[in-house]
Amino acid sequence: MRLSLLLFGAMTIGLVSCQDKERSENEAEIIEAEAEKEARLAEDTRLEEERLDWETNSVFTRSSEDEELTTFSKNLETTELSATFTEEEGPFTIFAPTNVAYESLSAEQKTQMESKENLDQNRAMLNYLVVDGEMTLEQLKEEIQNADGNYTLTTQQGEELTASLKGEDVVLTDASGNTATITRADVDASNGVVHVIDGVLMPKDPSVNAAATNNADEPVDDQEANELNNVNKSGE
Repeated sequence: MRLSLLLFGAMTIGLVSCQDKERSENEAEIIEAEAEKEARLAEDTRLEEERLDWETNSVFTRSSEDEELTTFSKNLETTELSATFTEEEGPFTIFAPTNVAYESLSAEQKTQMESKENLDQNRAMLNYLVVDGEMTLEQLKEEIQNADGNYTLTTQQGEELTASLKGEDVVLTDASGNTATITRADVDASNGVVHVIDGVLMPKDPSVNAAATNNADEPVDDQEANELNNVNKSGE
C-alpha cells in the first residue's frame, strides 16, 4: 500500500511537472509571437512615417507650397504628374517657371495648357522642364565651365536644354531658342531639387515624350544613363 502511494505520488508529481513545462512553453510561444507582432507593427509605423516625411518634402510638395509656383504645381496636378514627383525616388532636377512667367504666355498657349484634350502634349511640356538626377546650381555652373560655356541637358521629354552663364546667372535655352534665367535655386527636396526660372521653356515637338514611352515599356530608372549622356555631352 505504501509503495503504491509512493508510486502514485511520483506519477502525479511527474504529470504536474510535465503540464507546468508545457504551459511554460506555450506561454513563451505566446510572448514571442506578441513580441514579433509588436516588432512588425513598429516597423510598419516607421516605414509609414518615412513615406509621409518623403511625400511631405517631395519636389512636387515643395513646388505646391511655393507661392511663386502655384500655376506650375497646378499643371502637374492637371496632367496627373503630381504623383510621379511625389512618390517616385528620382532624384529629379526641376526647372519650374513662376506664375508671372506663365502669365506672359499668349492666350492661345494658356488655353492649350488648360485643355484636357491636349493632356499628352501638356505632359510632354512639363517633362521638358525635368532632368533626371539631382544637380545644384553650383554643380550646373561647374558643368557649364567644363563644357566651355554651353552645357547640354537631356530632359525627360527627350529634347535638350542648353545651360550657359550670363555673368553669375545661369540661363537656359530651349529647343526653339527661348531663354529663361534661374532666379532662385536649390529648393531642396526628398527626391531632388527645384530651380525657379523666369520663363516657360518648351520643346520643339510636344507630340514626343520619352518619359511616357519609357513608362509604358518598363519601369526602368534611366537616371544613370541620362547622367552619363549629359557628362559625355559636356566633354564634347
